This record gives sequence, C-alpha cells and structure tokens, in this order.
Amino acid sequence: MPVNVNPPTVIAHDLPPSSEVVVIGGGVMGTSSAYALARRGVQVTVVERDGIATGASGRNAGIFSPSSIYTSGLTPLLSASARIFRRWPEELEADFAFRPSGTLMLSTDPDAPATLRRGYEQQGASETPAQILDGDEARRLVPALAPIVTGAVYYPGHGHIWPFALNHALAAAAARRGARIVQGTEVTGIDLDGSGRISAVQTTRGRVACRWIVNAANAWAAPVARMVGLEMPVEPQRGQILAALPAPAFLPMPLDYVTGGSPLYWRQTPAGNVVMGGGRTFDRAGMGSYDRRNTLEIVRFFASRIAALTPGAKDLTVVRMWGGTMGFTPDYRPIIGPTAAVPGFVMAQACNGSGMGWSAIVGRLVADCITGVPPSVPLDLVTPDRFLDGQEKG
Repeated sequence: MPVNVNPPTVIAHDLPPSSEVVVIGGGVMGTSSAYALARRGVQVTVVERDGIATGASGRNAGIFSPSSIYTSGLTPLLSASARIFRRWPEELEADFAFRPSGTLMLSTDPDAPATLRRGYEQQGASETPAQILDGDEARRLVPALAPIVTGAVYYPGHGHIWPFALNHALAAAAARRGARIVQGTEVTGIDLDGSGRISAVQTTRGRVACRWIVNAANAWAAPVARMVGLEMPVEPQRGQILAALPAPAFLPMPLDYVTGGSPLYWRQTPAGNVVMGGGRTFDRAGMGSYDRRNTLEIVRFFASRIAALTPGAKDLTVVRMWGGTMGFTPDYRPIIGPTAAVPGFVMAQACNGSGMGWSAIVGRLVADCITGVPPSVPLDLVTPDRFLDGQEKG
C-alpha cells in the first residue's frame, strides 16, 4: 500500500537446541524485544507459530499513538517509546512509511471544546502535548471534515506507519545482529527446573533449553502464562478493518472518533489507500474470541459513521477487509516486565490496541530486565505482579 518501502526480508532459521532467551511471538513486541536483546549481545531466539506480522501487528490500521486515552501515569513510558521510535527508520535501515503527521480525535458534541477539555484532563491525557480545537479549527487542519464535527483534540506527536513493514524490519535487524527467527513453530509447553526457574521451551519442532522466556503472545498471552501455572487476565478481542483503492489525498492525518464507547479510526496511506476500522465494543461475538472473520454488521457500522464524518469516504472503492485479534487487560494497561512468581518469565504484551506506540519502549524494557539494567522509566503501573497476588508458580 505505501510507496517506496523496503520489501520484507525472508528469514528462515532452524530451531537451536539452546538459547539464552526465547521470545514467544513474532509480532512487533516480540521482534522489538529480540532486536533490543540482540543489540546487547544476548543470544535470543524468536519462536512464532505462524509467520512474522501474521497476528495483530500486521492486521491493524497503522496508527502511531504514543499516548494513552485510558489511564494516567503512563506518559513517561510512552514518551520514551516515541523518542526511540523516531530513530528507528535510520537505525533499522528500513523505510516503513513512518509519517509524523499528528492525529485528530473528533467530537460532534454541541459543547465540544469544553467537553473535550474536561475529558482530556480527567483521563490523565493532559500529561501528553495536545491542542483542543473547535470545529472550524479542526477543518483548517483537515478540510474534508463534515460540518457535524464540532471540535477535536489534536495530538501533534502522533502519526502513521505501515505496520507490516515495521514488524519485518525489526525481525531483519534482530537477525543481522545474531537473533534466530523461527517461524511455523508452536510452543507446546514450558519447563521449570527444581528451583522453579525457567529451563526450557517445548515446541512442535523440539525442545530449546533457555534461562529466560519473553511472553510476547499478545491475545494468546494468557494460554502461554498458564504453561507456567499463572493466570493472566488478557482477553482476546477482534478488530475489523477495511482498505480502499487509492484516492486523491483528502486525509492529511489519521482521525479517531468514539461513539457509544467504541473507537473508530481511519487514515490515508502515502499511496492514497484509505484504511478504516473500529466498532470493536459493539462486536459482542468478537469479545473473548480468536475468530478473525469479518462481520457485515460491524463493517457497515464503522464505515457509515466514518463516511458521515468525512463525506469524501462515501465514494471509496473497498477492495479488502480483514480482522485481527488483540489482547486487552481489565485496567487497559499493558503487562511489561518480570514476575517474582516464576524467575526468568518476562511479560511483553497486552497493549490494548495501541501496540505501535508501545513497541519501542517494550523492547527496551525487556532487554533491561534480562540484562540487569535498572529500567529507565518506572514499571509499577505495568508490572505483571499487579495481577498475581496470591498466585503460586506452576
């Protein structure tokens, strides 16, 4: 879809008999972790059941949002992630169509600017640089907005990317530094030694002895955690997306809108394609499910509302639709870091649909934990141990 991006590098490694670290999951969290570890000279192997970017990391709308609308206190982590991310195109030697365009969170409330400001401050988002706009100010940024848009929050630090290319760029950069990327291989079990520490991973292609495991399985994080006897409250949830043929440029930045508690989002790629999605909280059948099939009810729901907000979308020709499965936590915070319950078991997942913005700092923090470097930002709000009180290791 985007233009002038590097094609994915085909990586085919055999499963080694041992590795200091095994990362479970080849999405953006897993490959970011592998890249950060490999840069520090750590022997690391990524084990992916299907292929790189075949999960949510390759099935999202590609919006880069280094802030959280759900909870306060996370700005230091997300700001650090954004600083690392902006260096990645040069550092990874890859073009994944990163465009720091800013984003608009739209409102149709009659008293939009005041309502937006109250919500922005109550959610703790005021820690993140943004501007509250009225409808006319929003249309000066995006003339395609309909008159029903009465205000918006403008996030200048946000933007958009081609997520599929980013995921492959991280995997290729990790491989160049010695990481092994093993695809088409499912983890079937995890072994602990006599002291309860991680000792090996069992897979459909054999056993890998290791001292550390990084659980980067996103929506499948809970089943992986159960392999070491831990219950992690990560619920799968389906997201659905449409993509249209290239159109003349009319969306200079990604747009977001929340209706009935459900986020909608859409953007135009550098090649002109429009990608749109949302409505997940109305998708009752997709909650708690790994089913990635599209449903016309949800597709029509978000497409009709997006067309009402940006009338230029009414004439688009849809050529593709797809679904992906994301992992969500009860408090809408990710789960990052080691757990005292099982030494050597590190979590790196459940970013609640905002994985691109979290990707850079998650890899850095995983590498810090494993190499014994004190984390540069506090992990209190994202530690897995907040969910593990009273649980014993498996």
